Formats: sequence, C-alpha cells, structure tokens
Amino acid sequence: MRSFYCRLLQFFDHLAEGGRRFAYLISPGMREVDTHQGDVFMAIREWLLAALAERGVPAIDITDQTCDQHGRMREEFFSENPEDMMHGNEAWAALAIEACFREFGMVPADAALQEGR
Repeated sequence: MRSFYCRLLQFFDHLAEGGRRFAYLISPGMREVDTHQGDVFMAIREWLLAALAERGVPAIDITDQTCDQHGRMREEFFSENPEDMMHGNEAWAALAIEACFREFGMVPADAALQEGR
C-alpha cells in the first residue's frame, strides 16, 4: 500500500515541478467505519492528507456533505453495487465535480449556459 501512495506523491511532486495547478479530491467515506477495514482506510487517509499538506497540495473535501458525524457515507451516496463499501455513486460524483469547479474558479458548463456565457 505504502508503495502505491508513495508513487502517487511522486506524481504530485512531478506536477508541482512542472508548474501545474492541481488539488486532491478526498475519496468518499466508507459505508461502515467501525471495522478493521474502516480503521485502515482512515489511517491511510490521514497519512496521505498529512503528506499532501506538507507539499502544499490543496484538498477538496466534500465529506461534510456526504458523510454522517461518524464518517460513514450517507446512504444516498452509496455505490449502486451493494458489495462496494467505499465508492460513491453519481450523486457523490456530481458534488465532487462541483467542488472541483469551485476550487479552480470555474463554472460548470450547464451553469454557464444558464447564465448565457
């Protein structure tokens, strides 16, 4: 696991060296966080976010909109696959895309059309 995330951090370092503007979208929470898998997930998330913060990489975080107070993903954002415990659905993706647009000061295409841009 650590090898994968170290390569991810190297990728972010490469983007920064190239003068690229980027951010990290925090993955959705899990359906169940009171498990060993949930503990591992949260430990990796905390380590990765700390490593990104050290590099000055902005994190886009929509967990306050998509998870309950315990960090569990809210049911309306569950993947359509009942066995998938950690990926969000299209509703989660829509919120994530909107947050990314906001982070970079962009207007989503449908909003631009409504505004006559």
